[in-house]
Amino acid sequence: MIVSYNWLKTLVKLDGISVEDLVRDISLYSVEVEGTHTLASAEKLVIGHVLEKTAHPSSDHLSVCKVDVGDKVLQIVCGAPNVAQNQKVMVVLPGGNVNGNPIKETKIRGVESFGMICSLQEIGLEAKYIPSEFANGIYVLPENAPVGEDALKYLGLDDVCIELGLTPNRMDLLSMWGVARDINALYQKGLIPFLAKPKESSEKASNYVDVTITTKGCYTYYAKVIKNVEIKESPMFIKQRLIASGIRPINNVVDITNYILMLFGQPLHAFDQVKLGSNIVVRDAKPNEKIISLDNVERILSAEDVVITDGEKPVAIAGVMGGLETEVTNETKTIVLEGAVFEPLRVRATSSRLGLRSESSVRFERGVDLNTTLIAMEYACYLLEKYASGKVLEGFAHAGTEYKADKYFTLKGKKVSDYLGVKIKPEEIERILKRLEFTVIRNKNDLEVKVPNRRLDINDVVDIIEEIARIYGYHHLKETLPESAIYGELMPTQVQERLIEQTLINLGLNETITYSLVSPKANQTLNFLVKEDVEEVKLLHPMSEDQSVLRFSLVPSLLEVAKYNAARQISDFAFFEIGNRYYQKNNMPIEERLLAGILSGVHRGKTWDALPNKTIDFFYVKGLLENLFAKLGVKVTCESLKDQAQLHPGQAAVLLYQGERIGYLGALHPRFAKQNDLEDTYVFEIELDKLPLNQTMIQYQPISKVPTVERDLAFVMAIDTPVGKIIDSMLSVDQELIKEVQVFDLYTGENIGADKKSVAFRIVLAPKETMTEDKIQSVMARIIDRVSSGFALTLRK
Repeated sequence: MIVSYNWLKTLVKLDGISVEDLVRDISLYSVEVEGTHTLASAEKLVIGHVLEKTAHPSSDHLSVCKVDVGDKVLQIVCGAPNVAQNQKVMVVLPGGNVNGNPIKETKIRGVESFGMICSLQEIGLEAKYIPSEFANGIYVLPENAPVGEDALKYLGLDDVCIELGLTPNRMDLLSMWGVARDINALYQKGLIPFLAKPKESSEKASNYVDVTITTKGCYTYYAKVIKNVEIKESPMFIKQRLIASGIRPINNVVDITNYILMLFGQPLHAFDQVKLGSNIVVRDAKPNEKIISLDNVERILSAEDVVITDGEKPVAIAGVMGGLETEVTNETKTIVLEGAVFEPLRVRATSSRLGLRSESSVRFERGVDLNTTLIAMEYACYLLEKYASGKVLEGFAHAGTEYKADKYFTLKGKKVSDYLGVKIKPEEIERILKRLEFTVIRNKNDLEVKVPNRRLDINDVVDIIEEIARIYGYHHLKETLPESAIYGELMPTQVQERLIEQTLINLGLNETITYSLVSPKANQTLNFLVKEDVEEVKLLHPMSEDQSVLRFSLVPSLLEVAKYNAARQISDFAFFEIGNRYYQKNNMPIEERLLAGILSGVHRGKTWDALPNKTIDFFYVKGLLENLFAKLGVKVTCESLKDQAQLHPGQAAVLLYQGERIGYLGALHPRFAKQNDLEDTYVFEIELDKLPLNQTMIQYQPISKVPTVERDLAFVMAIDTPVGKIIDSMLSVDQELIKEVQVFDLYTGENIGADKKSVAFRIVLAPKETMTEDKIQSVMARIIDRVSSGFALTLRK
């Protein structure tokens, strides 16, 4: 929910309360504030009057304008194609700025310019709010705009928008009136009256329209009739407030229904009465029934949907979207205004199935107070009468519930202290409840509380106690720890995951957490570890196609993180994530732990005195993983991995533990990387559940009293020979004596053949006693014999 600070000040008294104070107090006493933003950004922006316009002497697309800005006339060079004499325009004076860019006196192609004539785009307004006629030029203000006045204030763009992070239960805050009431409960400064009713004509609405409900999916349905409507532009204040609420202005009729939606939280819909007819029937949709919605898309309905019909065919999908056939157009003269309340679960199911989620459907899904429906409709009719020249007919057509009674609860004083752990005087509790507009009758230490139906979130005494706690102030509650005789400890999986996190962070990687919900397409990306006989876990009612299934792999999510960073010119990154994958097998849900990472660019050290920066390549990533496996105390080997379309065929490997596949690492295929706007990117993924949880204890080894012995060997072999297996073969000759085998040189070239490579190994011997040269040569001979018999290679002399 986006709350306009300027609009809020017309509903509740906020004298002396700044935006900063309001944001702080809403966070403390009401709901979380996710952030604030301004609609536009400009300093020294005033309204100017274009007195003259002449062609620039050195340009065929620039104009030289004389602009009256109130206290003086300025010469301004302007490049907008639609600037003209006698226009009222926005002007940034010298010394001001627009969207952070300073405006100075300057010369443009030899002509002095003292300021800038602005477009709405240039002051930071989103393109969707800009009228199409001004999309490619400056914005022209109304003729009566006062010259020299603050342009942002005149346009209502000096507003601050407060973004509330609402929990699903606080449906009462999905309206400006609801927010105003909640803020009044905090400050007790008083609400500002605004409600009004239209002057109804003697003609009766019931002569033009009749309403029937035949479904349980509609609780109440009102229809009012307004004649002689003029479709035109909305007044400035309505457009300002809609833009602040994130809604694009369209025309006065549509804007007024959206205005009421944001003001009362009550969705309304306007039908063209001539196209609709006189008979409204609200019923369940028929299987495979069709309707063309307002977005000109044919929708196929199911029996679970609720529709508004003209007695025969659907004209609107209840709570979701109207139909194109009865749309209000510029030729419309008589409208039928709908105000209804539909069953939340059915609206949500329809909205999710059709992929149509709107401000209206969100409110119906959360719950709408049907006691407010008629109030909202009458105020809408008042606005249509005033700003659309409408003639409102007497009364309304109605079917369903007219009024829902308030809820009654008995609140025992002791129960409040038992729940909250602090004693609050009954008088204070009574004051708090009355601030919330609850009716309270005291009966000794107990309170009889009547809660209005608009607070649909209050269904039990504990809900009332929660309200008391937040208004009283959570900071007044005592901080206590629960008493327990149980001493906790980390599970083996937690120990393992913390060691992995600590190791990778120490190696310079950054941990990230991504959503478990992905698109079906993402589950087909880099799914090398996915078993063939498994099924996706699908959401019944996904919010969107992009988050409709649970993920098979962590890598597609990390790809999105990499793309997000690369799009912001961050080409050096190293991320990892520990999370679960999900799938179904034989209709049983299964979760498994994975570790995945994505790296690209240059890997930088963590401290100022770290090793020099290293360009990330396949062997660098392999080295990071070898370091990790050493910390975990497991021996993991690598084998070449091919025939994976999204991985580089020459830079990919499968990871094996005790002969079983546990993961992979490799470079993204250049073609796949380019499709994702990435360069030289490397990924890895490991199935953690296949690694042992019991970490091997590190045994103390005494320092040898004799020095180690090093000898070098070089072999020529086929270019695709796995060097790792050769190292394992060398170590197996004498695991106690041979401490380490390192590769210190790799050579390819014409001297050894195009399909050959020369690899040089350094063998480190750690004897317990001094070795003679004969013994050393004997060991080296055994090593040469072992690898020569096991691999096709030749010793280089």
